[in-house]
Amino acid sequence: MPNEIHVNGLIGITQDELNEIAKSVEDISEGENEEEEKEEVTLLPVYSNHVFNKELNDKEIKLYKTVRREIQTSCVIPESKSKENDGLSYTFSCKSTCDQFISYQVLSTTKYKSFDLEKLDVVLNSNSILPIQVECTLNGLHVLQYPTWISDTLHLVMSNVKFKNISSSSKEEGLFHYQVQKAFVTTPLSYLLQLQAPHGVLDKLYIHLDWTTTNSKSFQTAWNLESDREFMSRYVEEILVTLLGKRTFISYPLVFSDIFVKRSVPIISYLPRIAQSIQKMIKASKDTCPESEFNERLSKQVKTIEKNTQIMRPMYTTEDDTVTNLTLGMYYTATRKSNIPTSNSLFNKELSSPNSLNAVTKIWSIMVSAQADTDS
Repeated sequence: MPNEIHVNGLIGITQDELNEIAKSVEDISEGENEEEEKEEVTLLPVYSNHVFNKELNDKEIKLYKTVRREIQTSCVIPESKSKENDGLSYTFSCKSTCDQFISYQVLSTTKYKSFDLEKLDVVLNSNSILPIQVECTLNGLHVLQYPTWISDTLHLVMSNVKFKNISSSSKEEGLFHYQVQKAFVTTPLSYLLQLQAPHGVLDKLYIHLDWTTTNSKSFQTAWNLESDREFMSRYVEEILVTLLGKRTFISYPLVFSDIFVKRSVPIISYLPRIAQSIQKMIKASKDTCPESEFNERLSKQVKTIEKNTQIMRPMYTTEDDTVTNLTLGMYYTATRKSNIPTSNSLFNKELSSPNSLNAVTKIWSIMVSAQADTDS
């Protein structure tokens, strides 16, 4: 495939290619005038029983902070769509928005800008559950009574990406909980570095459907009529497929795209080994000719990568950890340049949400095999 990143090409990395890695990670020094991300911060101690952490003493305990962020996507279904139903005596349009609530776990000492958060992977919570709330209004003011046919349509759309509606103790109208099996609950980067890496969690989706019509009375009368249910279900399905599949899910490939994971895992699994090879090349070059212009440029590029991936850095790494710096830079580049599927393909019923168990098994297998080859 033309855009595929080949492992062999990465192992034989050149100075120019290293420059490209450094450039591809946005410079955190840009946008100095940008307002800091509004955040709700919670400080969380990271204890020694975490799967990726070593034993801690009192001086080694460090704190993560939780940064909460909200992103919105939207789409509009025009009035002309409602004219497809000849039985209606009125027309309407619908503006839909989807608010995505994300919480990021970052080191409390990390300095960052709003756009730096976009460098972090986003996964599901530890229970692999995604709450979705739906609210309907008429002409931006009147809250419509929630009809059951909207939930049936939402369940259908979510099932197309292998999420199953589960019962919940919550009695809140329009709130549903969806669960998927074997989901990622941490970033694959944690397995590559064998340390818990900062990442985001998709906490909740809030969908707002605002219907607009000049004949409010007729619209409200027909809202729950059985005779209009089939047409309205198809109408809402088109809204949700566009809003979720084409505008929202595509932003969270570790949650919704099995194709993305299958294409990126064989690449990223080799990155620690590649980083070790580059580190040896850098060391050999410095030992041979420490004052050369080549070494000076090389050091600057590694420093650029270090600065630009600061928010991705896990605990227990030092600023001059070249292997970690290079792994972070290449991981960012590889996962952003992988062949992400088109939005339409997300709703191909033959696809499914990622299987993290298979992905992690493959990562460990490749890493162990690569290390064995290095040791031999």
